[in-house]
Amino acid sequence: MADITLNIERALGYESKGVSKKIHRTITKAKISWQTQFAIAFCLFAGGVIGAIALVLYLMIQEGVFLY
Repeated sequence: MADITLNIERALGYESKGVSKKIHRTITKAKISWQTQFAIAFCLFAGGVIGAIALVLYLMIQEGVFLY
């Protein structure tokens, strides 16, 4: 799996590098473990499945399928 990185706001100990008279700040990136990546992916997948089921049930209610 690809590494997912999140930008963290500037911390107290950020580094500045001078390159051709311009200052570039390097922002530290936090790496997320594969367990956390899997948990995020599972939550998104489960949310999508639940959302699809809810949408189907809503549309069936709108069509009056459950009025029998």
